Amino acid sequence: MDFSEKMRDWSYGIHAGVKSSTTNVFRFWLRLVSGFFLSLTLALIGQELAKFGYLTLVFTTLVLLALFFRVSRKWSILALLVFDLLVILAGQILKMYIMIAP
Repeated sequence: MDFSEKMRDWSYGIHAGVKSSTTNVFRFWLRLVSGFFLSLTLALIGQELAKFGYLTLVFTTLVLLALFFRVSRKWSILALLVFDLLVILAGQILKMYIMIAP
């Protein structure tokens, strides 16, 4: 193996590592944002129903965020985007129901 082959293998390794790291970081941030909004929404619904305080709201948000991270551990980026789309559509349906209901 000469020098040019070693350099090519080395640069390919660097490229593969950067691509993998970028994908993992994007997947982590997507899980974090999706989980945060979902958990905050559910915690706010719980706060309105049970009339609990701010500290319980924060605790509930963190617990639900951890639960979402646990459930979505094996999901790919595409699965997370489909989940986000379904949650947004469900939210729009509920919003339309609330606006139309007497």
